[in-house]
Amino acid sequence: MGSTTIAERRPHTHPRLQVAAEPTSPFPCVAHACYTSGGMSTTTVRLDDEDEALLDMLAPEYGGRSSAIRQAVRLLAAERQRQNALRSFIADWDTDEGPVGEEDVAAMAKRYDL
Repeated sequence: MGSTTIAERRPHTHPRLQVAAEPTSPFPCVAHACYTSGGMSTTTVRLDDEDEALLDMLAPEYGGRSSAIRQAVRLLAAERQRQNALRSFIADWDTDEGPVGEEDVAAMAKRYDL
């Protein structure tokens, strides 16, 4: 009987191991492999030299590389939520008050930093 590793015998069968067959991100530099333990997961991110330098610049300010990445994800999610809220507000305004004028859009974009 030959020697095999656990992964060869039972690939991807551990209940906490999730490996995406295809990239789960629209960004080509990101690959996802997740091992969940105690509420935290590990994600592998491939960075080019420029992004690596940016992460190294941010890491000390945010308490390390992982903390900087977590903060970036939170900021990106908050930005998406703000954009969605604005779209919803504009759609409601359009339904209730009629089309939003260009001046109104510019004022809202300035107010919401878009």
